[in-house]
Amino acid sequence: PLITRVLWRDFARATDLDGERKEDMLRINVSDLPVPNKDTIAYIILHLKRILLKISNEKQKHSLIKVFSKMMIGNSIINPTTHILESEAAKQEKIMQSLLELSDDYWNRILSHTSTIESQNSRKSIRCSGIELRGVSVGRGIPSPLVNVLFRN
Repeated sequence: PLITRVLWRDFARATDLDGERKEDMLRINVSDLPVPNKDTIAYIILHLKRILLKISNEKQKHSLIKVFSKMMIGNSIINPTTHILESEAAKQEKIMQSLLELSDDYWNRILSHTSTIESQNSRKSIRCSGIELRGVSVGRGIPSPLVNVLFRN
């Protein structure tokens, strides 16, 4: 799951709030997530929102939200009992629905902030064992085969 177990209950509590308070708490909780989780959630939420716009059948929309909520939101504990799985299913869907209600602008800002940082890092290069790696995301330390150019001196 992309929602950490440490923050799971905070996300669940946020969905019990109304209006701006709910939105503010969700944004705070999202900002507390590790960057890879936050980026992935932003990307998936934006993608799902585009898909949901094309689906007119409410039952199909609900099924899509249900499937993704299990994968993205997960459970509050590592090895949940059947009872916990059943009792948390509705809360997972409520969290997912609440994340989908946050504006596209909000999710796009998360992604644009990350791409700005990666763009700045991609201009850097490092030398390792006689091979220069250009376009390495130094901040993350993992070169992307799609971005990097390898060559020997």
